[in-house]
Amino acid sequence: MLSAMILVLLSAAPVRAAGTLFYLEPDKGFCRWMRWTERAGDEELARSEVCPAEILFDMAAKRSIFTCGAALCERVWGPEKRIIRLAALPGSEDEGLSLWLSAGSLRPRSARLVVLAPSAVTGPSDAMLFRFEGVSYKAPAAGLPEWGEPAVAVVEELDADGGWTRLGVFPTKTAAGDTPGLSVIPEDLSEDQDAATGLVSLKRTLESATCAAGDCTEPLRKTDKAAAAAVQKTLKDDEELGWFAAGKGTVFFRVVRGDTAHAQGPVSYCPKGCKTPTRLEGVPAGQLSVSPWDEHLLVTEEYSGAKPKVYKPGSPAPFFTVATGRAAVWLELPD
Repeated sequence: MLSAMILVLLSAAPVRAAGTLFYLEPDKGFCRWMRWTERAGDEELARSEVCPAEILFDMAAKRSIFTCGAALCERVWGPEKRIIRLAALPGSEDEGLSLWLSAGSLRPRSARLVVLAPSAVTGPSDAMLFRFEGVSYKAPAAGLPEWGEPAVAVVEELDADGGWTRLGVFPTKTAAGDTPGLSVIPEDLSEDQDAATGLVSLKRTLESATCAAGDCTEPLRKTDKAAAAAVQKTLKDDEELGWFAAGKGTVFFRVVRGDTAHAQGPVSYCPKGCKTPTRLEGVPAGQLSVSPWDEHLLVTEEYSGAKPKVYKPGSPAPFFTVATGRAAVWLELPD
């Protein structure tokens, strides 16, 4: 279901195996697709003209489908590293563009949010009509919140000729907390070829690496209570403490709240049973994604995966860092 696929990924750690870090690195006139492991170091996998806003890694078909500026492109994995332009995108990143592969046709589908002027909405609150491109669409029978900006979710599928076939237009609200956004799209249109069949979305993996959709905590082990108390003393009285398991230890961080909770520095790591956690150095300012893999810890800017730093237990300094890196996630990619 697209609502769950896009909005409700709660895991602290994204899809990954074998401690492989994927990230994008802008360079002069192009973008590097990079892979890093502690054993092999960093390796360039591919290049594109610009850094994609979204990549669908289709493991089963050994290809990547991704945004390349205002177009949708495909790269078949192999020594040639050739990129094929599939079609112009039906919308823009500014419209909250989301991509997935239809579970039935396996063709790329897109969903985008188009914000409407207030004058495009007419009728009483229990029977509102949203006018888009000369056609009026009924609001969901369950209703929409009074807050947020009126919008429509537009769903389209790429056809064999490189055009987009419109599958539906659905009134919604956006641009505020607790608005439905793309979740109004029916399940039969949003059914996705998912990770179980070898599909991994970079955008949704980045979203799953933040604790913003949850409460930024896990049940605290008895052995961590002393460490939690020590970290809490370093915060102000009105500041919250967040934590979750990282290998055999625990990572602690400050929690800030807007519409939802977000991790923020300082970030500290505590091996199992420690009483004085080690504060990590060089943590990016602002809201963070904090993603453990075994005994490694990845810290990046939230949602963007920018300024990645990898830490190892026992050392406050980052073990690996890429100052210009972005979209960094733990992700297993076959050769």
